[in-house]
Amino acid sequence: WKSMMRFHVSSSIKPDGSSSLVQRFTLGVLWSQFGKGLELIAGLAYSIYVVRLLGPASYGILGLVTSIVSILLLLSSWGLPQVIGKRIPAINSSMRSIRFLIRVLGIRGVALAIVSSGFLFSLPVFVVAFRFADLRSLVVIVILLLVLQSFIELLVAVCSSLMRLKEVGINRFLTQLANLAGTFALYKILGDPLRAVLLSLA
Repeated sequence: WKSMMRFHVSSSIKPDGSSSLVQRFTLGVLWSQFGKGLELIAGLAYSIYVVRLLGPASYGILGLVTSIVSILLLLSSWGLPQVIGKRIPAINSSMRSIRFLIRVLGIRGVALAIVSSGFLFSLPVFVVAFRFADLRSLVVIVILLLVLQSFIELLVAVCSSLMRLKEVGINRFLTQLANLAGTFALYKILGDPLRAVLLSLA
């Protein structure tokens, strides 16, 4: 086994000293970890800012809303991001890719309609379960968050299937920075910290 591994590693190193398969894999892993580190730092800064902006009560409402949206997003996922990640790199035609994505968007639209209708129908159950009567006033924001995050999830799946690990990590870092900047800007415009945070998440 060891001799086979030495053979594969040595055979992947080119005589002119150019990047080998092992080197490219190592660089990809390093860039991935570097991107995750940047994403963690930006996410921590965003979390600290949001907690200081909202306070305990409003932060609890934010957690409730995001929990509901996460549940609805999971129900409407139908495995489509995983399908995109597998199918897009294997399609060698732009038109076929576009037709495939149109079908995926149609399926996601149907899933969102079903899940959103179910949420509206079972809203009294959510109100009783979470003991939060004001949830009815946030229905529009919940649906908006669900729809926008659902389609952004598909966009991220497409980009991730086409990007290298370095680009994916940088993209996630920039997304966290965009959340922070969007929250700050919306708070200055609206003056309502909770709605500013919820809209920036959308």
